[in-house]
Amino acid sequence: ACGQFNEFYYRTADYGLNWEKIPLSNMTNLYSIQNVSGDTIYGIGTQGFSSSLKNVLIKSFDNGSTWQTIIHNYGTHISTNTFVTPNFGYAISNNKLYKTTNGGVSYTLIPTFFNVSSFHIIDEDFALITDDIGLTYFTNDGFLNNNVTNCKFGKINLIGNLGNSLVYGTQAAIIDDQWKSKALILDLEKIGCESEIDKDLDGSFADIDCDDNNPNIFPNNSEIPYNGINDDCDTLTLDDDLDQDGFLIAVDCNDQNSGINPNAIEIANNGIDENCDGEDLISSLNEDEGQFIKLFPNIVLQGSNNVRLHCSQACSGTLMFYNTFGQLVLVKNEDLYNILDISMLPKGTYIIKFISQKHLKNSRLTLIII
Repeated sequence: ACGQFNEFYYRTADYGLNWEKIPLSNMTNLYSIQNVSGDTIYGIGTQGFSSSLKNVLIKSFDNGSTWQTIIHNYGTHISTNTFVTPNFGYAISNNKLYKTTNGGVSYTLIPTFFNVSSFHIIDEDFALITDDIGLTYFTNDGFLNNNVTNCKFGKINLIGNLGNSLVYGTQAAIIDDQWKSKALILDLEKIGCESEIDKDLDGSFADIDCDDNNPNIFPNNSEIPYNGINDDCDTLTLDDDLDQDGFLIAVDCNDQNSGINPNAIEIANNGIDENCDGEDLISSLNEDEGQFIKLFPNIVLQGSNNVRLHCSQACSGTLMFYNTFGQLVLVKNEDLYNILDISMLPKGTYIIKFISQKHLKNSRLTLIII
């Protein structure tokens, strides 16, 4: 404990029941003492009068019985000093961060993108820092990287120890209609502010909200199909191709049925457009109203040449044979009652488009070769 005017300090060895007053020589004004380990103690202060005031670091290796003074001859005013080991420590001077590896004989500047106000040093790599506007930063690599953290508290004025593992911060607050300081418990394991920030006020914090700038996007929200937006922040929820048949809504005429898509085989005469070409296939075996052309039989053995084309009135035209991949494989120009030679076609299902030369109704037929 520092004494009045800081030119002496008190030491206790019985948890404060009895105190020993120890004066400091050379007009030393001491304002900070730290027990590093065992009998090693460091203190920071000043020596001399105002015209010749010098910043000093004092240290003792015999539990404060004798002291060694180190003068910071480069003129830096060390306001905060923390040693992790007897040789390794950090210090703050003029809102800048410094490091020593030789027991305070010399300090090296550590660049930061903010002005340092206070810190809590855990070890050589792990620390919490506050800047001059109260934001708290976390580092676990010796200040090579500093990440803002514990943001829900807002401006924190000071952070420090409270026990071996607990860290606290102080903050100005109105309590009982008066401005007072209140203590805050900081989370040493917390990195970042995502779990404390909800910019769009949708009830989901940024660590789970995939778009914290849009209140209509948050976890467990209802997914709106086909809008190209991940409304519920779940990449497994389908936004398009809901039937998972490999076709998006732009070309799939029924995205609720995987059996209906541009590659599906059309089933004749069922009133369903399976292949999304805009119409249902009408088979030659069906006597639909207005149908004027027939192909019979339309299920034949491979190598057959007894398939006959028949029109309900005199007609002639072109037959265009397509396989199920949409490839044109055969073209025939036929007249009424002609027998079609299809022996060259392999097994499969064929869609036949009849184009009339008499300006009659064109037709689509199905031929299956087994």
